[in-house]
Amino acid sequence: MANERVPAQSGMALVVIDENLVEPEVIWEHSSGQGQDFPHIYGPLNRAAVLDVVPFEPDADGVFQTPTI
Repeated sequence: MANERVPAQSGMALVVIDENLVEPEVIWEHSSGQGQDFPHIYGPLNRAAVLDVVPFEPDADGVFQTPTI
């Protein structure tokens, strides 16, 4: 999705969360044009749910690759 929404954008990061630890309700909603559902959190993300923050930079051609986490 990053390649469609923010192509070649530097300074990005992936926030790895444990959905079971998220305090606000996690709502899975359809994303138009993507053909799949994505989780949305409407409220502040509590720090206890954050497992890791991983740098997410595009490659030399400006394309994001799916990271192995």
